[in-house]
Amino acid sequence: MEYYLANEIGLIIPTRHSDLAPLASSHSQFEENGILIAIPSEAIISTCTNKSKTYDFLESHDFPAPLSFALNSDSTDISEGNLPLYCQTHLRIGEF
Repeated sequence: MEYYLANEIGLIIPTRHSDLAPLASSHSQFEENGILIAIPSEAIISTCTNKSKTYDFLESHDFPAPLSFALNSDSTDISEGNLPLYCQTHLRIGEF
């Protein structure tokens, strides 16, 4: 906090998604010191950075969402009808 105050930084705009959660959890501390952070709430960040939570949110609000399932799921049917197939981790960390 000392760095931001000493350099009269009044607005933080995160440029990497990995910065969102730590900044959101410290949001009130920044706000108390007159520093604005351009980010949504922790709940929104948690939903949008987790593919499983995003899928559940979209489905529960009747938005179309691409088929998504865990590879260890019993309902996993990887066949020609489900191609192309794109694999990712459920968190947005190191996609492959």
